[in-house]
Amino acid sequence: MYRIIEVDAATAEARAIVDEASATFCCYYSKHFRRDVNDGREVVWMSERDGWNHLYLYDGATGHVKNRITRGEWVVRSVAKVNDQARQIWFAASGMHAGQDPYFLHWFRVNFDGTGLTPLTQTPGRESPARVHQRYAALHQHLLAPGPCAGV
Repeated sequence: MYRIIEVDAATAEARAIVDEASATFCCYYSKHFRRDVNDGREVVWMSERDGWNHLYLYDGATGHVKNRITRGEWVVRSVAKVNDQARQIWFAASGMHAGQDPYFLHWFRVNFDGTGLTPLTQTPGRESPARVHQRYAALHQHLLAPGPCAGV
């Protein structure tokens, strides 16, 4: 079992915001991620609740899942960046490409509501999130520049 508990400092009352339990097995040794958004009104949480490691958006007030952010027969390996204003998450995943070693990492961006899943890398490997972010930012900046488009 894994639980996030909020304690009211004035009253000492406690309540569970996230409550993870499994009849079989949950491993949170090195695969945990939590990000409070909007001063805790929402929580981005990584979970193996469906047998695959994915991201969920929780309502921080009720403790209920608002929506799944990622889904499928593949796993989220890590989260590199959360942009609260744009409501986007940059993460590494593996197992998304049939016929490819399931341990190869690819980097993606997705919206909090689960839409807009965008691959940021095409070739498998272990490229750092900082490098992926720099390359994407440079490409985005280049595409916004006036004049004809050229490859980056």
